[in-house]
Amino acid sequence: MADERIQQILDELRDFKYEFIEFKTKIETEYNTYSEKMRTIEKVIFGNGNKGVKQQITELETKIAVFAGIGSVIGSAIITSIWKMLIR
Repeated sequence: MADERIQQILDELRDFKYEFIEFKTKIETEYNTYSEKMRTIEKVIFGNGNKGVKQQITELETKIAVFAGIGSVIGSAIITSIWKMLIR
């Protein structure tokens, strides 16, 4: 009777071990998938030999600032011209 109980406990431990190994494998697979997705996202954001989204946004902000400056100068010139025409 004690031998049967010991064998039952050993069987349950073996089953637990296999379930744990299966669980560990599943978690490792999910982690690797997640890590790969993160690396892909980092490549998109920071670039991988190409312009990344971050650099493209910086360049776009620079262009917007330049166009805003040019627009301000042109706007001032137009308003000054109109003002001079009205004063005459």
